[in-house]
Amino acid sequence: MGVPASSLFSAAEPRSRWLLRSGDAQAVGNVAWAAATLGRDAPLLAAAVEEHARAFVGGGDWKAVAAAAWAFGRMGRRAPGFFEEIDGAAPELVGRGGPRAASSVLLAAAALRAPMGGLRAALEEGRGSFCREATAQAVCNAAYALAVGGGGGGRLGGALWEEAVGRRWGELGGGERNQMRVVAAHGGRLGELPEEEWGRSDRENSDFEESVGKVLGEMGLGFEREVGLLEGGGDLLAADFLLGAGGGGREEGGIVVECDGPSHFLRGEHGQRDGPENGPTVAKRRLLESKGYEVVNVPWWVNKGRGPIRAFLEERLGQRLR
Repeated sequence: MGVPASSLFSAAEPRSRWLLRSGDAQAVGNVAWAAATLGRDAPLLAAAVEEHARAFVGGGDWKAVAAAAWAFGRMGRRAPGFFEEIDGAAPELVGRGGPRAASSVLLAAAALRAPMGGLRAALEEGRGSFCREATAQAVCNAAYALAVGGGGGGRLGGALWEEAVGRRWGELGGGERNQMRVVAAHGGRLGELPEEEWGRSDRENSDFEESVGKVLGEMGLGFEREVGLLEGGGDLLAADFLLGAGGGGREEGGIVVECDGPSHFLRGEHGQRDGPENGPTVAKRRLLESKGYEVVNVPWWVNKGRGPIRAFLEERLGQRLR
């Protein structure tokens, strides 16, 4: 883009309302991109986009619209009016914006739990051309978004699966293959993926997880850590803690404790990530519950002075474990 993201964002975000009123859609998209690239929130931009959503979307600069939607998804910033306007213009987004723009919007909507019935319908109708024209990344983004949103089946989901797994598996990168593994898990299709060795996660446990584990031990609860619960899925969507280790805890119907850091939440009233859970977090719980597990999600703020971890766990686990 020629301008450092930090400079672009710092100079332009305070002028977000003016940018929207001026009709410079590309500048709006660039500022949104810069914010997401920097890992920054952009409340002024989101408010301005909400205020001028109809004009912004109606201008037809789908690259800019998709950039803003993608950025809001990355920063966990809800913009319901904006996404509603996009959904109302879904046929134009799919037809004129192309696969990259459409898949970026769908991916962001899944993260933000924004209903996009119009976009799904438009993609369903144009699934053949979408699959032919889309990059592998766009195909995987769309398939993943549908799975997370709970609508990965049907003809669209089948077409995306066949394109990614049946035709393009060899060209998918690691991130795209992981997306399709999540799709497979939600669709009960892990056994249909090409055989390959699954690597183990080398993620280090956070201080939050260590604190929760310590409290679980003090409560006299046996557990296993980082347990893969999906047959044939390695440590895909692994549970942070599975209670009942040594007593058949791996059987379906056990209790899973998940430690949810800030990235699991959307932004709340004051701009912190303490709002509703995001789409992937809800989807993981939905999947585990469908397998018979009971899931207890421990939010990050329990470890930040909003209430002792033990009191939180006793409230949610006490009656179940007596």
